[in-house]
Amino acid sequence: MGRKSKREHVLVDGYNMIFAWDELRAEAAHSLADARDRLIDILADYQGASGHDVTIVFDAHKVKGNPGKFAAEAGVSIVYTKEGETADNLIESLCAALSRTSVVRVVTSDYTEQIVSLGRGAFRMSVNEFVREISIQKQALLDNYIGRKSVKRNLLIDNLDEETARHLEDMRHFRGKGGTRQ
Repeated sequence: MGRKSKREHVLVDGYNMIFAWDELRAEAAHSLADARDRLIDILADYQGASGHDVTIVFDAHKVKGNPGKFAAEAGVSIVYTKEGETADNLIESLCAALSRTSVVRVVTSDYTEQIVSLGRGAFRMSVNEFVREISIQKQALLDNYIGRKSVKRNLLIDNLDEETARHLEDMRHFRGKGGTRQ
């Protein structure tokens, strides 16, 4: 009897990823909310293509009275930590819990968090490595789509009734012979 492979779960330190990725850091300079939304969109695409579970953790520990928040969007779990709880603390807890049933990968460029995650049974991946993986995956999807895309004729004449099509063909031939219509 074959062994069932564990499902992969990717934990992303949201703000760490935003500020370590040039494209998102530039967007965050104008609007942190837009950068968060863009990251969520990117990771939703990644989740859909990879089939991995994805959780993004955003630090909200300095927000007074914040009870924390959990949301799901397009297959991605989004967690905002509660007051006094850092994203690092929550990621460490999630690593310990999830590594029992899943292969866990933590995406952060925070070296200390990478080491702690390894100790909790997770694999670590820097933001730059993950951005490369996303880019390669996106290119492979495009190549696959373009390779399968069939070229279909979609000419107006193919969509007309026979009489109208014949009339237009007659007009085209008439003008092609130097004739002018009166």
